[in-house]
Amino acid sequence: MSAAEGATLRDQGMELATCAADSRVVAIIDQKIQDAIDSGRKFSANTIRHQLPTSDGHLVGARMNSFAFRRVDGHPVMKRIGTEPSTLASTHHAEVKVWLGWDAFQTLNNLRTTV
Repeated sequence: MSAAEGATLRDQGMELATCAADSRVVAIIDQKIQDAIDSGRKFSANTIRHQLPTSDGHLVGARMNSFAFRRVDGHPVMKRIGTEPSTLASTHHAEVKVWLGWDAFQTLNNLRTTV
């Protein structure tokens, strides 16, 4: 299987997870992600899953992916700053992205360039 085929299957699986989920659960997950973005602290799917232990961990990943592609005023809402091992057993310890909200990322970058 090619990387492109793998990405297509991943995206289809994420879409299926979102479509099968209760819209109220999707809204709660989205709010947790937005809260993490607004917090100014780094976060990952692990962070969000730990706050919602009864929700489907794969749905959290799907919602994180949806935020990864969102843009406001021409810039992303969050910026990848690293990776960490997944705490979701079914991923077999695969890496998940660690994020920082755009505003916090910009603040850190401005501090680095002025020091």
